[in-house]
Amino acid sequence: MTRYGKWRKTLHVWLALVLLAAASVVSFASLPRPVAAADVTLDTTGDTYIRQLVLGTAMDNNNYGGAVDLRVQSLIDDNQRILLKFAVDSLPAGQVISSATLRLYINTNITLLGRIYGAYRVTSTDWVEGTADGAVETGSASWNSRQDGSLAWASPGGDYTTDDGVTTNVPAGQDVWMEWTVTAQVQYAYDNSIDAHFLIKDSDETLVSAQYIYFNSRESADSDFWPKLEVTYAPVNQPPDIPTLIAPADGASGVSTSPDLVFNYSDPESDSATQFDIQLDNNSDFTSPLIDVTDYSTGGPWDSGGDITYSVGITLSGGTQYFWRVRVYDGANWSGLSDGSWDFTTAATTGSASIEVRDQTYLLAVADITFPAASPGTAVTNPANDHSQTQLFGDAGTAKPVVTLVNTADIAYIVWYNITEFSNGIVTAEYFLVNDQGAACADAAAVTGSVTFGSNQSTGVTIGKATDGAAAQKDLYLTITLSSVALKSGTSTITILGETP
Repeated sequence: MTRYGKWRKTLHVWLALVLLAAASVVSFASLPRPVAAADVTLDTTGDTYIRQLVLGTAMDNNNYGGAVDLRVQSLIDDNQRILLKFAVDSLPAGQVISSATLRLYINTNITLLGRIYGAYRVTSTDWVEGTADGAVETGSASWNSRQDGSLAWASPGGDYTTDDGVTTNVPAGQDVWMEWTVTAQVQYAYDNSIDAHFLIKDSDETLVSAQYIYFNSRESADSDFWPKLEVTYAPVNQPPDIPTLIAPADGASGVSTSPDLVFNYSDPESDSATQFDIQLDNNSDFTSPLIDVTDYSTGGPWDSGGDITYSVGITLSGGTQYFWRVRVYDGANWSGLSDGSWDFTTAATTGSASIEVRDQTYLLAVADITFPAASPGTAVTNPANDHSQTQLFGDAGTAKPVVTLVNTADIAYIVWYNITEFSNGIVTAEYFLVNDQGAACADAAAVTGSVTFGSNQSTGVTIGKATDGAAAQKDLYLTITLSSVALKSGTSTITILGETP
């Protein structure tokens, strides 16, 4: 890395620290607007229980879709399970399920404390409720089949997954509701446009003495006590619109070196913005941003439809092109990034109150650098100055600085300056190198290849305060390779663009 590269890195770190301390926002604040939620209670559209067998008599093929009870029992060789389904397609499109509770009413409870019942998502959803009450019914669900006589379960007792299953402790007593939180299962059904199917079973089906519960089915007399699915849902939150950048205008020039960045925020649901990310860089690829603020919330939230003004809080370089972009968060989603090609150029601030450009003696002010160095204004001729060789300013064999940058203030400065290309097309390549005062360059190779300079290219260097002695002065060395021209002289101009403490 060149010395110049190190200075640039130091500059970026310094700017980031200043930003944290000095950045501020002027905004239009309001409370966030909540997304409207709705509640609905659904009755089951199909329910039955399935039974394994009783006392050696096969009951595996019986259907109980017409029974007034739904039964869960744990007993070896006589386990009983419940099948339920609910039509969630009645919910409007574009919703997210925020909560869902499955409720069954207990009318008989012959269990000991500590029983646990699970609610699981049925994976074979083409089972048929049936109308029988303890008899074989072709085409209806049983322990062995989801449709008797044609479609068997992959595993007797019903096909289900435990992936999003839930369990609940059995409550004491009867004439009470038992509940399971089944939000994930209902969201799955809603997202896949199918009914929500549940299988209810005891978590331990190995008991040798029966324990069971009877719940009301939809065939029972009072619909208030039928199986219920209580669902709370809300519209899926849409992300904010991509922010519209307003000021500085795209392509604007002469912009203040301490600008305000203004953008418009809009949200399709009028949600307020709670925070934003913003970047500013002098490169359009944003690989080394001077400002890189994330999750900024000071002054928020901000109303949809309003402008947000971000004060940069640092002094940017004069005469420099900058790019900026922003994205906004509405409390649920991020917007996309604004167009990263939006740019502006700061006003050039020529001259300096503290930095002087002087000649090799460190005494005389100078602005123009003329070649040949020994005789300003003398024509360049071939072969007196060989265009195939690199020319080093200064005495033969040892480079001397062309100019020096001198700090006369009592504080250190980062100095931004520009060196133009030589006029008249007299050179094909030109390089510069900045060293501490007195650190002479041994030869042209020490300068050549360091930093190329050209029109409208600016760079910066840190110069110590006046009392720092040599550290308050920087020597600037130049090398050039002449083009194949004759009888011409050329001039390059160094300009101090600005200074930053």
